[in-house]
Amino acid sequence: MLMRRNLWLYAEFQGVFISVLEKTQAVESLNRTILLFDYVSHQVVEKYQDLIIGSVERRIGAIKTLMMKGLIGTKKNIYKFGLMAIFLLIACILTYHNHATLKSEGLFTHLFYIPIILASIWWGKRGIFVAIFLGVLILASHLLFLTGMNILDDVIRAGMFIIIGSVIGWLMEGIKKVEEMY
Repeated sequence: MLMRRNLWLYAEFQGVFISVLEKTQAVESLNRTILLFDYVSHQVVEKYQDLIIGSVERRIGAIKTLMMKGLIGTKKNIYKFGLMAIFLLIACILTYHNHATLKSEGLFTHLFYIPIILASIWWGKRGIFVAIFLGVLILASHLLFLTGMNILDDVIRAGMFIIIGSVIGWLMEGIKKVEEMY
């Protein structure tokens, strides 16, 4: 704006407009200059917006990959449910093997966070059901196979499963809302 004003002032102070025609030509020249500045400003703003959108797309690209956004329709749901079923089956096998065969609590339950986090990312707050299932699985297995051992550690683990699943589900619901607004 200041540059356009300076152009006009420069033209006005440099030359004496003798006739109306000269003044009209100066105004027309100024209007064309203003149009050029407006066009350049528009192009700069448009390019800036494209760069911002590209930056945001790159940053949420990893989240979209985890959410399996690239797949189409029901195909992504089949993959999600299939993968989750495999994870839950592995969790059941690990729990049975460690509790029934080895008679130990072990650190295998840390692997349960993988399906809990994925379920919360994919299904938001509804992913809590995976955390509840795994929490109930570990407590039931403890009650069946580890009767002489303290259950407090497994109760704490089950509680953490539910807390982690809830927090991530809540955060993913917020991310989905922001993405919808975006």
